[in-house]
Amino acid sequence: MADSGLACHYAQISSPQALTSHSLFGHLFETAMAGEILKQSGALPQRPACYHWRTAGGAEVDLLLERDGILYPVEMKLTAAPTRRMASGIEAFHQAQLRVAKGLLLCAIDQPRWLSETVLAVPWNLV
Repeated sequence: MADSGLACHYAQISSPQALTSHSLFGHLFETAMAGEILKQSGALPQRPACYHWRTAGGAEVDLLLERDGILYPVEMKLTAAPTRRMASGIEAFHQAQLRVAKGLLLCAIDQPRWLSETVLAVPWNLV
């Protein structure tokens, strides 16, 4: 479901307090962030193509934006303590593809910081 508010309604999540302890919290966070990115990308002169990537082995990237033949990987994690391991999907994608930009891991931190040479963790509210 693309509308996180409607998903909360159907899951009978009636308050922010109920949401933070609900098993869907992380999934709803990803949905809300992806929706915001897609909404904002609509303001660009040429909207990027959007994809999701997952291997049979389980490596995945939540959102790939393609513009001018370059793929921009974005991962979303509901954490205030991102680790390099959380960026493993982006790292795997970099190994599998040629034209890939550095990736972003959106999370609940105060200041941007590099998790690896190819992944920058940024505050989710900068989106």
